[in-house]
Amino acid sequence: MKKWLANLEQAAREAQSANEIKKEVDVRQLAFEIQALAMGANWSSRLFRDKSVFRLVRGAILQRIDQATESMQSRE
Repeated sequence: MKKWLANLEQAAREAQSANEIKKEVDVRQLAFEIQALAMGANWSSRLFRDKSVFRLVRGAILQRIDQATESMQSRE
């Protein structure tokens, strides 16, 4: 699990270096939030047998990424 979280953080850091994520975004926090959302969806799926949570979590993760990149998209 630590390796996966480190990979998410590294990917976010690389995106930040490429100016794809705002400089003020805490990439460690962003990676943690994405992982937490994914874990929550997995637990909901297993505990409640609710497959719709994956659609919901996809939206939540994309929303969080949009927040991290909001000003970047207007530069295109």
